[in-house]
Amino acid sequence: MTTLEAVALPRERIEPFPKGVKGTAPSMTPDLAAIIEGVKRELPEVEWRQTWVSHTADDDGIWEFRLPGTSWMCGQVSIESSYGLCPFLVETTKHSGRQLAETAADTVETIVSWLRRPGMRSFQSSAEFFAFVEALMDTLRGGGHAQAAGDLLEGYRCINGLTDGWADFLEAVEMVQAEQAARLEPDDRTDLETIRAVAHKAVHRR
Repeated sequence: MTTLEAVALPRERIEPFPKGVKGTAPSMTPDLAAIIEGVKRELPEVEWRQTWVSHTADDDGIWEFRLPGTSWMCGQVSIESSYGLCPFLVETTKHSGRQLAETAADTVETIVSWLRRPGMRSFQSSAEFFAFVEALMDTLRGGGHAQAAGDLLEGYRCINGLTDGWADFLEAVEMVQAEQAARLEPDDRTDLETIRAVAHKAVHRR
């Protein structure tokens, strides 16, 4: 039988969320142990973490996996189960796919396949993504779209590392898309959609 010790990663390889608390889901289960061990067998360099939440009564049954050099925002695959047991809902920030994996083996296969698959534009860190957002706001201001830049900034200031802040930012991005995108340059609309996709994944990972 797989032991939890057999799949434990060095502490520095498990990157916690910047803010938040432990929720109601278990930290480890036999199914999770088998999944982590299976993914590490195929991708020894993989990094993983369990999400944190705003309140101890919240469900934190989501575990994320990524390869070194990719971003938690745009390069991760997540599995979700409130009890840490199969079946797991598997999603990724690399594309719009989602799949219900009935067994640990199915979960491992999906995680490995999706981690190896190219995806949307990848930001190597949160700082890189935030710089991308700030650059777009500068571009919008310079192009005479002060209202769009201001609306984005208002939402951007809400980001605090937790779902509520990302939800406020996503709402601001989608409002700009709905009300002002038609007046923006095509490249700016593309960048805005990239930002929306990242924010959407950050919100709906829970």
